[in-house]
Amino acid sequence: MRIIVSGPLPTFQRGIERLYRPDGLHLSRVGAAVLSDNISRTLRTTMVM
Repeated sequence: MRIIVSGPLPTFQRGIERLYRPDGLHLSRVGAAVLSDNISRTLRTTMVM
């Protein structure tokens, strides 16, 4: 089985600064939660198929 998670978060330059810490590189708590939810949802959907 192969699982691919592609592009769950926009880049810092796309204007969604709240997903990143002020350094522009590391995820904020909100960004980490969004990424975690996207990965979990993808895994659940893949496991069902």
